[in-house]
Amino acid sequence: METHYSVRAPEPITMRIGVANVPLSAAMQRHLAATGAFITAFNPRGDAISAAGYDARHAALLLDLKQLGFPFHEGAGGHPDNGWPEEQSCLCFGLSFEDACALGAKWEQDAIVWCEGDAVPRLVLLR
Repeated sequence: METHYSVRAPEPITMRIGVANVPLSAAMQRHLAATGAFITAFNPRGDAISAAGYDARHAALLLDLKQLGFPFHEGAGGHPDNGWPEEQSCLCFGLSFEDACALGAKWEQDAIVWCEGDAVPRLVLLR
């Protein structure tokens, strides 16, 4: 809940769970999207892996998102104080809730961040 979800977009976005976000709302409007999902391929099942493994998983996630055809921006999620490395991630616009959860499950994630028209990021547990 304390993690900062940062997105490299034309107007940078830093999301916090449960906190309405004006830049997120603006990005959703720019992409004509009613939804957004912040997803990572890092730390499958909560386990740390090698740097090369992280790079390969992130590249494969990017390929998945490109093939799906929805607009997205890259970013990273990380706690500001706990010393755990940030996780490369993507904020994808326009996915259905079911597709977002399925993508998170494919990449063996414990959770995704889900956003709807109110631009309030919510943590959705997958396991």
